[in-house]
Amino acid sequence: MKAKGSTLRQAGQERNDLSLAERIEEIKKVWAQGPASTLALARVVGAAKSQLRHGQWQQIWKVLPFSRRKADMLAVIGWRLDWVKWQMFANLPAGWSTLYVLAQLERARFEELIGQGVIHPALKLWEARKLVAQFQGKIVEAKSSKARVRERLRRFEDFVHRTLPDWTAEERALGTQGLTDLLEQIGDVAVFGHPRILTAAF
Repeated sequence: MKAKGSTLRQAGQERNDLSLAERIEEIKKVWAQGPASTLALARVVGAAKSQLRHGQWQQIWKVLPFSRRKADMLAVIGWRLDWVKWQMFANLPAGWSTLYVLAQLERARFEELIGQGVIHPALKLWEARKLVAQFQGKIVEAKSSKARVRERLRRFEDFVHRTLPDWTAEERALGTQGLTDLLEQIGDVAVFGHPRILTAAF
């Protein structure tokens, strides 16, 4: 009877010896099992990418049922989370994009957050990004603020386009003056670091 370690090494060697066609078939087979098999998919994709030459990897992702970007991200998940036990995977989000973000965490931190219930199956992508940024010393609030400004500007632009034909001459003058004052304040911040105190025309 062979020792367990010997059996595992033999299985690993057999995986290394897989042909290109066999690897493609293996990836497609795991992919067909759905989102619940994301970790298994990441591991077979990661194994394929690490054990094949560049040209062979190109041949693989060109015939896979997902994009090269996703294949590359899955490979990273497979490499970074190769230590995750199957029992632990039940506590992880199944989404590959969310797992890709979480894979940036150090193992000790990852395990700690799972134990605390911070990482859980319902974790959203934006929550994962914020979580990782928190522990990497990055600030995501600036990006969120920029997104809010962009969204509010878009809404105001839509409002103007929709209602402008109905504005009276007085309303057009009021709008023009108010926007002019706002532009001047934005310019003052760029030059002096703070806006002038103005009485809004609106």
